[in-house]
Amino acid sequence: MNYGTMFASIDSLVREEKKDNDNEKKGDNKIKNNIFPGNPNLPTLQLPQFLNTNSHVIPQLPFPIHCDPVALTLWNWQQWSRMRRPRTTFTSEQLMKLENQFAETKYLSRPRRYRLAQELCLSETQIKIWFQNRRMKSRRNALIPLPISENDKINNDERK
Repeated sequence: MNYGTMFASIDSLVREEKKDNDNEKKGDNKIKNNIFPGNPNLPTLQLPQFLNTNSHVIPQLPFPIHCDPVALTLWNWQQWSRMRRPRTTFTSEQLMKLENQFAETKYLSRPRRYRLAQELCLSETQIKIWFQNRRMKSRRNALIPLPISENDKINNDERK
């Protein structure tokens, strides 16, 4: 790889961006159709020409790229949520083995988690999350007082 050419290209991109920023300061490059609410004077990030012309390199976004961190964070979060994997449905056999293991110990060692994941055809992360959720369920159930049945009321009254 020719690093001299690569760094020369980077330098030219930086110079191009600086030139664009200077033009924006002079007012030559106005921002139009700002779809983000808020400040319409946010600077647009200029993509290098070779990226704009090759749609297979970077897909055209449905909006200009702005230096608005809140809007970009929201957009990134929305993209991530679309890529989320579906919720795991455990089989009754898997649940039975997980519950039995939880009855033995509330916390798994890494080797035990690995073996359990192999046995149940699940990932270690799925096992880890299941145990975290199960511990929280156990704590939640421990905090909720159990309803007193009629038999318990009668037995308590007889003791008095």
